[in-house]
Amino acid sequence: MNFMLRIGLLAGVVLASVSCQSTEEAYFSGRDGPVDCANFRIQSSRSDLKPAGEKSCWISTTNTVEHVATGYGRAFESSSNRMATMLYLAGAKTMMGHREPQSLLGDFDMIKNEAEAWETLPSVRVNDKTYKLMRFSLEKRKFSCIGFVNYGDSIAHGYRSINFGFSCMPSQTGIMPEAAILRDLEALHVRI
Repeated sequence: MNFMLRIGLLAGVVLASVSCQSTEEAYFSGRDGPVDCANFRIQSSRSDLKPAGEKSCWISTTNTVEHVATGYGRAFESSSNRMATMLYLAGAKTMMGHREPQSLLGDFDMIKNEAEAWETLPSVRVNDKTYKLMRFSLEKRKFSCIGFVNYGDSIAHGYRSINFGFSCMPSQTGIMPEAAILRDLEALHVRI
């Protein structure tokens, strides 16, 4: 099963401009799509959690006169765990608007189309970051999952960055415990 899901870059993210128009040259990375994971912004120090395949890292950009932003995505897997995470990073004169965790997690098509039995869990603080957590199930795929969201530096009415994703275990092993997501988040290293 190809567990990894690629999302449309910055799909559904509310972008806002700090000013009506940017006089700066439009940003274009030229690197939309799969990229090398070696020096990627998203890494995991868990030795058993490996990249999910050769296309497990991807970048997507949006650049208009009003908005400049980049999305970074990565998938990991082990014999008993699957994890995917996104980093939305606002560019010059752009910010990410607030969205609730369930809405952000819906940027992954698989979650938007299949997730059920949503449950809000207490927030946790890991590696000096606060994560909002939500448990859900993917019954068709037989996975129990916990989604996470960390809102980056707050500016005006938004954020410079938002890091979010989810981790899943086969549901035959039971409901994914909070200790499992803590282990994943402790090993997650996201470079802003």
